[in-house]
Amino acid sequence: MALVYYDQGRFPEAMTMNTKALELMKKQLGEEHIQVAEIYHNMGNILRTINFAECMEMLDKALQLKSKILSPAHASIGDTHCRKGDAFLANSHLDKALESYQKAL
Repeated sequence: MALVYYDQGRFPEAMTMNTKALELMKKQLGEEHIQVAEIYHNMGNILRTINFAECMEMLDKALQLKSKILSPAHASIGDTHCRKGDAFLANSHLDKALESYQKAL
């Protein structure tokens, strides 16, 4: 449901659904599960144009978890680096955007 809200541009509703999903996943699967990391990734993506600092916090949490769980070359890690690059670019941090995009490769 959160992705539907996101696609409709209903970001507050998407965040609410992701927050609920995050709580549920942490209870059912534990703090260090790939589903938890993906929810952090999704939340960071939503926050990209709303709150840069919170966006970075969520994407960093996603990267920390993914780095523990997945191999360094996993596409999901690259995707999160790419989202960080998008956020840096949207906020005119060009050097950091380039660095994140390079990590995504």
